[in-house]
Amino acid sequence: MSGTCLTEQLQALHIFLSASSSHNYLLEFLEHGGVLCLQELCISSSGKEVDKLWALKVLSCVASAGTHYKETICECYGIRAVAECMAKSKSEETQEAARDLLEILAEGNPRFSDQVYKGLIGVLPCNSPKAQQLALQSIRVLQGERTTANRALIDRIIYLLESLHLEVQSAVIELIRVLMHFDITDDILLALITLLKPQREIQLGKLFTEAASDDGEFISHHSDSDDSDSSSSPSITGSTSELKSSNTGKTSIKKGKPSESKTSDTRSYHTYDSSTKRFSASANGKKKKNKKKTNKSSDSELDYHPLPVFVQQAAAAKCLHILAQDSPTVAIKIIKMGAVSSLLYAMGNLEFPDSQRQASLALEYLCQTYPLVDQVVYEAMGPVLHTEFTKNPDSHYLQMTPLQADVLVSNKVTYTGEGIGV
Repeated sequence: MSGTCLTEQLQALHIFLSASSSHNYLLEFLEHGGVLCLQELCISSSGKEVDKLWALKVLSCVASAGTHYKETICECYGIRAVAECMAKSKSEETQEAARDLLEILAEGNPRFSDQVYKGLIGVLPCNSPKAQQLALQSIRVLQGERTTANRALIDRIIYLLESLHLEVQSAVIELIRVLMHFDITDDILLALITLLKPQREIQLGKLFTEAASDDGEFISHHSDSDDSDSSSSPSITGSTSELKSSNTGKTSIKKGKPSESKTSDTRSYHTYDSSTKRFSASANGKKKKNKKKTNKSSDSELDYHPLPVFVQQAAAAKCLHILAQDSPTVAIKIIKMGAVSSLLYAMGNLEFPDSQRQASLALEYLCQTYPLVDQVVYEAMGPVLHTEFTKNPDSHYLQMTPLQADVLVSNKVTYTGEGIGV
């Protein structure tokens, strides 16, 4: 369909086909290939979004006329065309119209409801967060009418947990809550627990060890250089004394030994901030004046561009927390699959605070519900950290030291629910 006034033509078709006495118009429209023309328009790369919107509305009128018309659209590969339009469209209104049409095609249409279900699953890998959210919501609706779940959903929803869009993550979690009543429960729980320990290892232990071992060398090296340059450079001595006196009133102390890289001239410094009790590594060039700017830019990049595996880690911990609250049976399954060790690991991820918070809340719920889990966590954390964790489970990570984080990351907990009833 092309030509002038296409939008107006589609609007006129919508008026005629949505009328109460539109049976004759519908038959004539189908006989002349109207459904195929509308589907072609929906997937046309040169079509306007407004025209695609009205094409979907006209198709909805046809589908609402009865099961026979729904089957006619589906037999003409209408499900694939509408799903493709939903995935590639740049208009949220068009995407919502495509979602509504797919739900109409699935309702009261047993022959093709499974194809609609699979078509919505095919939309999930697209690049549109809105289309992903709508597809997840529709799958959740259709899943309630089914007796089994498609195993292809597992990989798709696990992948979507790395989305930075909270509405997508929320839709994924709601769908997972529904899927807990089907035969893929154990596979989903195992996948979520696996996400708590991403393939990219947290190098907190190595970072802390290097910073602590280099601290003494840096102090001795700095004192030797001061002694040798004191006669020729009195200004350095003065600045050093000022630094010592100023540090008594400030909360941020910079320590570390610069380590040269073999491939570049940049030097890396380990920085310790006593206000947050965290070590951080920042790269500096030849000029020392750019240290603070470099630190700020690297921190902002981490805040606005977190690693996808860490986003998945935080979302998985949040999801496990919700699932454990929903069902004691699921909570016991989570424990038996070794989630305690993985949650402790996620709590030690100083690189992504949201992972620490979500893992802490999930583990705190398990500790409160099952005293045996709390005993295992106490032995793994130690009395000091366990006390802080118990008092403020949603904020204690803000004061976590690198040593405490290293203890959590390198925990050797192997508890799998011994002593907890099924």
